[in-house]
Amino acid sequence: MDNTVLTVDPTPEFAPFLPLLEGTARRTTALHLTPRHDTNPHLTGSRVRGPAFISPSYPWPTDGCSNPLFFLAQINLADLPERDGIPTSGLIQFFIADDGDMGLGGYMLDAEQWRGHLVRYIPADEFSHGHAETDSPAEDGVIDSCGYFDLHGQLYDQLPTSRAYEFIAHTRRHGFDFDTDDGLDLSELLDSQHHTIFGGGWIYLCEDLFQQTHHVPAPTDPHHPDSGYIVLFQLESYFGDHSDAAFMLADGGVARFYIHRDDLAALDFSKVIYECESS
Repeated sequence: MDNTVLTVDPTPEFAPFLPLLEGTARRTTALHLTPRHDTNPHLTGSRVRGPAFISPSYPWPTDGCSNPLFFLAQINLADLPERDGIPTSGLIQFFIADDGDMGLGGYMLDAEQWRGHLVRYIPADEFSHGHAETDSPAEDGVIDSCGYFDLHGQLYDQLPTSRAYEFIAHTRRHGFDFDTDDGLDLSELLDSQHHTIFGGGWIYLCEDLFQQTHHVPAPTDPHHPDSGYIVLFQLESYFGDHSDAAFMLADGGVARFYIHRDDLAALDFSKVIYECESS
């Protein structure tokens, strides 16, 4: 297990902004993706795509219309560096609807019939009862061009991202304007960070929801700092170092899952909020 801490290298370009960034880093877990091409991965290993762990007690999930959901990822908590407030055993799985719209196409359906995503926790004592299953999705919003991707966790002191509401509010209190050359420089530096994370941290928004619009999220919105929600899992499109190993979410975008801190402590994943945003 890797207990080193990933930090943002304070290059000279950051120097003018260090007073503004002081105290803004958040401890999270960076998830590094490694392309794999074998057909027999570890049953309960952490990965994006590939086969999912399935057991009689945890069968393949379906939406409200009995269509199989699309397997996105699973994370074995025992594989991750230990952190306060994060469970240390069991498997968390992430599924979305295979609807051609990244699990967000249910707005045309009855809300009681629709389930656009599912996040579930499988305790470690279930591992001996399971097997691996793969899906054959019709989903056009995810391109999984070769194999699957192992996930490796590393402690990460993440700086803010430029479009996160809480950081924008922070910069306004300090009189900083993103609509300047300095603002553009800082945005580029911050948004070049690693964005695939687990268990807290700063969200990465592809679109500007708060800078120019001055929109203020409601207190119950997961973007609001007082909502009680944290990022459970954020997955950025991966293009890799080779053209034969990549996947794309919503035209190169990002998928995000939020959970309330109280629900995480109770291992209750039934109310996880899901977003997917194109680049």
